[in-house]
Amino acid sequence: MSLLSRRGLFWVGVLNATLLATLCIIFSNRKSDTREGYGNLAFEKQNRHSTDQTSDVDYSPVARKKDLEALAEAPQPSSLQEQSATDRLPLEWEGPVIAVLNNNYPSSNERNQALVAMALQTARHVPRVQQECLMHLAYGLRDDDYEIFLKLSTDISIPIGVRLKFIDEVFSIRPKELTNWLGQSLRMSTDPALISRAQDFLKKQEESELFYKSQPEPPFQETESSPRQPAR
Repeated sequence: MSLLSRRGLFWVGVLNATLLATLCIIFSNRKSDTREGYGNLAFEKQNRHSTDQTSDVDYSPVARKKDLEALAEAPQPSSLQEQSATDRLPLEWEGPVIAVLNNNYPSSNERNQALVAMALQTARHVPRVQQECLMHLAYGLRDDDYEIFLKLSTDISIPIGVRLKFIDEVFSIRPKELTNWLGQSLRMSTDPALISRAQDFLKKQEESELFYKSQPEPPFQETESSPRQPAR
């Protein structure tokens, strides 16, 4: 009986030890799963936070506004309206322009008429060609071609930038009578850019005249008469 009791106690102890070991393994696995779950959750939160930050930076209204402003300020491909004076003539227009410039017209007046027709009609959608024509006309027109100067300065088929360059050239090289008349006429126009340019020119012209008038006149010097020859 004593032996049987000892054996029973032994197996009960083994059973308890096995059960305890099993419980420890299960508890350890659950704890590990819990930690892994917490780790995954933390990583997911961190990833989501990082994604949210990126989303805020990239897609917030402030960011979109800045992107649009940067896009607006970025250099855009040059269009016909934005061609510079240093740009070459379009290849397809080099022949026609050279033909007009090199044609042996009976008079310079006919050559000027051809350039005016090209600027206002045949090349009205090609500002670079219009500018080429106007630069030649600034030097080629007669001083008494008042109406043609005014027409080229105010015709809206020519971009305002091209016209302003033409006007500046005329103001700088033409006689005072013509430039003063053109400035007064442009000041009465409805285009703010032309009005401003004309007012600036007339103001400088007036200041220049006042300056010269304020300068003292040089003293009058009598020319010495040649000595009389002694009478013989």
